[in-house]
Order: sequence, then structure tokens, then C-alpha cells
Amino acid sequence: MNEKIIAGMATTGERNSLKKSIYSICTQVDELIVYCNNGSFPENFEKPDNVVFVYDEALGDIGDLGKFYSLIKKSGILITVDDDIIYPENYVNTLKPRVSREKVYGVHGTIFNFPILDYYTKNRNVYHFESHCTEDIKVDVVGSGTAIFTDELLEDFDLNSHLKYKNMADLLLLELSLKKGIKRYIIERPRGWLKEVKNDNSIFSHSVLDKSTKFNTGYLQTYFINKLIKVPSNLNLGIPINFGGVEHINYFNNFVSKLNISDEHYIVCKMEDYVKMKNWTNPVRLLSDIYFENGYFDVHYKNYDIYSFSNLDVIKKSPLNRLVTKKINIKKRIESVAQMIEICEFCIKNKILYLDIDTENLHSEVSKSLNSNSSKLDATQIFDFVLKNKFQYL
Repeated sequence: MNEKIIAGMATTGERNSLKKSIYSICTQVDELIVYCNNGSFPENFEKPDNVVFVYDEALGDIGDLGKFYSLIKKSGILITVDDDIIYPENYVNTLKPRVSREKVYGVHGTIFNFPILDYYTKNRNVYHFESHCTEDIKVDVVGSGTAIFTDELLEDFDLNSHLKYKNMADLLLLELSLKKGIKRYIIERPRGWLKEVKNDNSIFSHSVLDKSTKFNTGYLQTYFINKLIKVPSNLNLGIPINFGGVEHINYFNNFVSKLNISDEHYIVCKMEDYVKMKNWTNPVRLLSDIYFENGYFDVHYKNYDIYSFSNLDVIKKSPLNRLVTKKINIKKRIESVAQMIEICEFCIKNKILYLDIDTENLHSEVSKSLNSNSSKLDATQIFDFVLKNKFQYL
């Protein structure tokens, strides 16, 4: 393996942290290539010799994908970094021994529960790069601002065919790794090893606050993550828990995190409880009963004392890799896309995931937004309709 280390970064040039980020990482790599999305290079900056600023007039502003543009056709160990993170002086030396053709490593990562209702704000377990971690952990998504991998990941990579991932570089990294069967991990580290420079113009902040800007890609990321990852096949031991009587369901997180169980275990709850979840800060996956035949767990949900998880009820049952569907017929006229969205959201919440509508009773606006001649919508089409039309990105 070529031992040359090359780092890729993207910037708008607006962040005060840019120079500090560059200085913190450039001394640890052979070359740092910075894609400048605004088309101009930083001024009044004593540029280190191994730092290169680039811009492609044909592509223009490609957001955080610029960090991958910089690494195309490069040979060696590749690192993607962000312009609002300060990296410790032992960053590369800590990550480098882990480099493998079979794995992507990083410091920031996310594990999702199912179904994924929102990429940023619900039903996920985030290992933030500033937080401590006591061991290497397998994750669903590695943050591309903290990733290291071999050049084989970008073999035959065509950026033009992946521009849909603009300001969603983490999902580009996920897609590339999935196609090559590469697993994703975050590493053990102390708290505060990497330091974030807070700013208001981040993809995360704009997406969480649902701002009307190019940085708000939260709804798109929700759409794409549901396309990219599915319920893991190793889950076969379910722990049914009734969260219905708990005002703040996340109080359970601390206790669930202490369960000494294998990665074959998962927790299952009713959909009406699942939709109340915010962050799920423990390694045991949480699934809605929407992945099981109707009623299977209805008689098995157990009320646990919030301060004790003794005598766990464990049921040997593998979740389906699809959403269980009930059928509903809509015969009344649907006058607007908003009304159709309400119907679809009702179906999702109530596990009615097979929708039969009368196409002759659809307003033309609704018919166009459905983009289908069929009067029958399955689970995937219902989710897609909400994600595409609620946020109107198509």
C-alpha cells in the first residue's frame, strides 16, 4: 500500500476557523487539497508548501463534496477533513494504524434505529467527534469530516454522477463503502480530542432549524438514508418494552445502555411510542413493531421499572427487512398535495402502509406529484411521497 497521506477539505472561505483547521492538519499529511467553493482563494494567508487550493469552474459550488473532488485519482491513504474542526497533533498517527481496505474509520459516527423518520433529530445514536469513546464501534454512517480510508474506495469514482449528494458528503461516503462491502467504524478516544469551532452556517444547524438555505439538506438526507440502509440481518432477539406510561421515553436510555446483551438483541416498541423518540443514546437498536406481522408483540410488551431491568423478556424473532403493511382504501376526493401528505403520514403512524386510492378523484396537482399511473401505493411509495412533497425539493 502506498503510504503517502493526502487530505481533502472543502470550504466556502467564510469561516474564521479555516486557517486554524488547515494548520492543525497540514503538518500531519503529505498533501492537503482544499476545494474553494466560492471560486476565490484565501487572502492574507501564509500557505504551507503542502497545501493546495483548487476550484473547478465547470462544477462551481459543490458544497462538502469538494473534499472528495480533491482526492479523485490520488494514490495512498486518504483523509477527509472539515474547515470547522481543529485536529490534534497525533490525529493521523492514531488513525493510520487502523487503515484497511475492508474498513473506513472515523471519529464521528451514527447508528440508526428503524424506521428512520428524520436524519438529524430522531431515532438515532450519535457518537459526536468531541465526545469520548471507550472502544472502536461499528456504525452505520461515518462523518466525512473525520474519515480515513484507502484509495481503493474512490476507484472508478465519478463525481458528476454523485452531485445529488451536495452538502451530504457523509452519505456519499456511505454509498461508496456499501458498494464495495466496506464496514464503517469510529475509534476510541478521550473527550475533546477533536474540537469544533461553532458557526451558524453549518449543514447541521441549517437542517435542524429547517432554514430555507442551500445548507438545509436534512429532508434529503432522510430520503437518501432510507434508500441506503436497511434493518441489519443479525437482529433476532427482541426485547418488547411498553414505553406508553413513560412521559420522557429517553429516561430509559441510561438503563438500556447498561444491559449486558449481544448485538443480536434489539428493543421493539409500538409505533405510537417510537415516533416520540429523539436521540437514542445507547448501542442497542430500537425498532418499531412496524417491522413485524400485525399484532405479534401485542401480548408480549412488558412494563419495566425505570430503575431496574431485571428479568428481561427476550423473544426469538427476527424483524422483517420490509415494513408490514395494512391496506386502506381512500374513495373521497383528494384536493391537494397537503391533504395527500396528511393521509400518508396517518398511514405511516398507524402502520397502514398499503394505500389504494381512486385516481379519478385526485386533483391534477396530486396526480402529478404522485408520478405514478398506479392507484396502489406500497410502503416505500408512501414514505417517498411524504419526503419528496412535504419538503418540495423535486
